[in-house]
This record gives sequence, C-alpha cells and structure tokens, in this order.
Amino acid sequence: MKNKRVCPKCSFKKVYAIRRGKWRCAGCKYEWDPLRLPLYLSRKEWVKILKWFLRGISSPGISYETGINRWRILRALTKVRLVMSCDIPAVFSGTIEIDET
Repeated sequence: MKNKRVCPKCSFKKVYAIRRGKWRCAGCKYEWDPLRLPLYLSRKEWVKILKWFLRGISSPGISYETGINRWRILRALTKVRLVMSCDIPAVFSGTIEIDET
C-alpha cells in the first residue's frame, strides 16, 4: 500500500507520524493535524451538503446520501452555521410606530 500523505506546505512525500495523530514532514519539518486542514470540498460537494442541510437531514444522513466522510460533513456544517450566525441584521431596532386602527 502506497503512502498517500504529503506535506500540505511543501508537497514533500516523506512524512511520518508523531504524537497524538499529528504528522511531520521530513523535508521542511512542518507539523500538522490532518483533521485541522482545510476541507477541500468541490462546488458540487458543497451544493449536495447544503441541499440536504436545508432539508433538515442530520450529518450521518448527509454522509450516507452524499458519500462524503461524516467528519468532513460535520466540519462543513459547522462552517455553514458559523457564517449564518455572523451577519444577523438588527431588523427590530429603533423606534416602531403602531397605528391604532
């Protein structure tokens, strides 16, 4: 079985495992955690994830329907929820006038 891991910084192919699931590049000595790397989802995968998310399907269900790893789905949905909560407009701020008719 070939080693498919490469360094995300320099693309060097010789990497080795170190403590607690982290990896180190033999070339540039960069250390990384594979679970903390960017998602690298294609546009089609994002569309599939968002389609099932908007239908109210849980992350294991989305994983089953799309064939994408459950942990990648969880990270993607966390990012979606974070973006949705960042820019909440203040709709009901200021003075409100009520007509008595």
